[in-house]
Amino acid sequence: AALEGRLGLTPEEAIATIARQPAILTYRVEACLSVVDFLELDLGLGPEARKLVYQYPSILTRRAFDPDGDAGGSGGTSLASRVRQLREELELTDAELDSLIVGYPQILSLALHTNVLPKIRCVAEFFGVPFRDARAFFLKAKSMFGISLEKNLRPKLDFFAALGVARGKIWAEIVRRPRVMSASLEKRIRPRCDRIAAAGLGLDDFSSWRFLEMTDSEFEAYWEQCVVPYMEHDFEKAPEKYQRSDGKIPSTSNAKKLKK
Repeated sequence: AALEGRLGLTPEEAIATIARQPAILTYRVEACLSVVDFLELDLGLGPEARKLVYQYPSILTRRAFDPDGDAGGSGGTSLASRVRQLREELELTDAELDSLIVGYPQILSLALHTNVLPKIRCVAEFFGVPFRDARAFFLKAKSMFGISLEKNLRPKLDFFAALGVARGKIWAEIVRRPRVMSASLEKRIRPRCDRIAAAGLGLDDFSSWRFLEMTDSEFEAYWEQCVVPYMEHDFEKAPEKYQRSDGKIPSTSNAKKLKK
């Protein structure tokens, strides 16, 4: 009832929220509502707090403030302390902070110095770009904060580098299409790059890496209608809107139109 009244959740939404995080029932109502107050008022999320709690109900099990009133600096574990740490360490504006928390609330549970910052620094060092540029990339692709550095992020970067692609080219492509870095290396990226290599092509033959974002059915249609004509030097077979004058294989702006 407290969730329904304070956040305006429907009975069904309140039940679904509790079902995803049953531990909420063991917490005092006042403690849960203090988290809602913090999100709505102190953080200034307003109506977005409702969406955040519904999507990430475990946030209600966190303390809004540390027992000492959050006067202990950045070492606290409360939501207020974590928000301050994110703001200061990542140099976030209020708008960037709000967007990050609403778009990827799990960031509030990730260890800043052993999880979040190492990933940003890895990208900055790998590509030789400023920390702020690497940070901006993660803010654009927020789910990247949740992947493993050693088992996911670094292997993908090393894989692309091993293909002989210039790091500046890799950086330009992932900034343009950050979802590429969320694709599975073993199930999507490597098999498609292997297929390209087997066809005697390289990533530089493509106008962009849009094909790494496509579903399997989209990719197969794309391969038949855009890549095969390129390999056969019969560009007129490609859909007219996707023909290019620079000799590159088109990326297709709407791969769904290429479905069989």
